[in-house]
Amino acid sequence: VTNRGTIYELGLFLGWEVAIAQAGRGGPAMTLVANEVVDHVHPEVVLFVGVAVGVHDGIHARDVVVATKIDLLANQRGSRRSRLTMQPTHRLLQRARFEATNGRWYRPPPNLEVREPMVFFGRILTTTNLIVNRDQIQTADPDVFAIDWDSFSVLSTLQSSKTELLVIRGIGARSDAPGDTQV
Repeated sequence: VTNRGTIYELGLFLGWEVAIAQAGRGGPAMTLVANEVVDHVHPEVVLFVGVAVGVHDGIHARDVVVATKIDLLANQRGSRRSRLTMQPTHRLLQRARFEATNGRWYRPPPNLEVREPMVFFGRILTTTNLIVNRDQIQTADPDVFAIDWDSFSVLSTLQSSKTELLVIRGIGARSDAPGDTQV
């Protein structure tokens, strides 16, 4: 427990000592929890796991996107601010690629026939806007795989630190409707 009361758990995962914290959705809560846990634990690596909306062809609900780059979507016209861009280190991407191909990361639900999720490596946009125009985003950058609303908080928290960050997003929905889509 941090001085402000943020609760996190310590444990082992695939041989790594990990701290797990839950923040809920949204910028202020996410920023608070990220700051507190990073200040308290001083991690070498942050794996930021959450949910995003898929915008790339071929991505379906339940698939996973590992961010090779995160850009801040500055407005609804699809432009980005390059000053808040993150690219994970080579070693984190290599570890993610290894885990994605070895089959240990996914266990199908018992007695339920479902499509096995695929893992994609690509760009994710993060935004603080509640409504995003999917068509303009794809026109501006067809290499964007997903959009989320939470990475901005952690990205801004870790921007000046030496902590490595890898953003991993499960696709909760696809944004296939033309025009403005609230997610």
